[in-house]
Amino acid sequence: MPENVFLILSFIVFAILLGFIVYLIVQKRKSKEELRQINYKTFFVLGACFLPAGIAISLSSDNNAFSVLSGLGLIYLVIGLNNRDK
Repeated sequence: MPENVFLILSFIVFAILLGFIVYLIVQKRKSKEELRQINYKTFFVLGACFLPAGIAISLSSDNNAFSVLSGLGLIYLVIGLNNRDK
């Protein structure tokens, strides 16, 4: 039982440290984000790749979890098409 407590506490400390590191990275990139522009053509291309791949994989396997891939592709296609003029 004491080994489990140590394992749980070490996991909590690790999660807190990881969260703090991610927070620092996000804050550092946030200052540089003003200079970046989003490339919406990339969303369109990813959507065009993910949608048929997700459909093909979900139809060929018994696992329907790959339908999430086709849903993600559809979302990326819509984002890319809505912002094609940017």
